[in-house]
Amino acid sequence: IERNKTWTSEVSLWTDTLKKSPKKIRPMINLARAHTTVGNFDLAVNYYEKVMALNPNIFATNFNLGNLYLKSGREEDALRLFQTAAILGPKIPEVHGVLGEIYLKKKEIELAEFHLKRAVEIKPNYAFAMRNLGIVNYFHFKKPKEAAVYFSRSLSIDPNQPEADNIRILINQASEAR
Repeated sequence: IERNKTWTSEVSLWTDTLKKSPKKIRPMINLARAHTTVGNFDLAVNYYEKVMALNPNIFATNFNLGNLYLKSGREEDALRLFQTAAILGPKIPEVHGVLGEIYLKKKEIELAEFHLKRAVEIKPNYAFAMRNLGIVNYFHFKKPKEAAVYFSRSLSIDPNQPEADNIRILINQASEAR
């Protein structure tokens, strides 16, 4: 009966596992992920930072902690972690997609384009990266024709994405600019 209490949630399961194996990294990572899932972001950050102190070369830790830092406004810390994650997992498109978005916000357009193109090389149906490549081409490179292609591909992959109506407007504007 006591053991069943441990299995009531992922947090309780991984807390128990970590108590029994306090020096092991995997229970810490899983506990951090469990805390993230239930919205305990500060606790998740705490556990991911402990893992980073033990071994900074784990993809999941860099990527997940980077996302948490990004949510909390720690963009430079997030950028550093995503850069490391891109080295540790160079073929994971989401890392390049996030790096592309961060560089886009920082107005480092060439780096944004590089990572976004890398993301769609790895995952050709990556709507988020396609949309951002459209933004790069439309607003920064002033290439409406190329932007329209990226925007159209993004919508064909995910027609109900959050910015779909705005993308359709930009496609129409790009068509008129030709």
